Amino acid sequence: LGVAFISDLFSKRLKMPVTIFNIPGIVPLVPGGLAYQAVRNLVTGSYQAAASYTVQAIMIAGAIALGLVLSEVFNH
Repeated sequence: LGVAFISDLFSKRLKMPVTIFNIPGIVPLVPGGLAYQAVRNLVTGSYQAAASYTVQAIMIAGAIALGLVLSEVFNH
């Protein structure tokens, strides 16, 4: 949510599209390590751990998306 608000502020100040600021701010938040662990555990046969990592990665990705949507709602 913070990244989205700051991106909106910079986009208005610099008169540029908000996407230019959103994407670089969100990339470090993407749960790539969790997705890797999920696939790794799936391949090695640890299905319980794979399911746990998958759910965590999906929840984090959903929270990032929800933050962007809420920011758009509040900024407009």
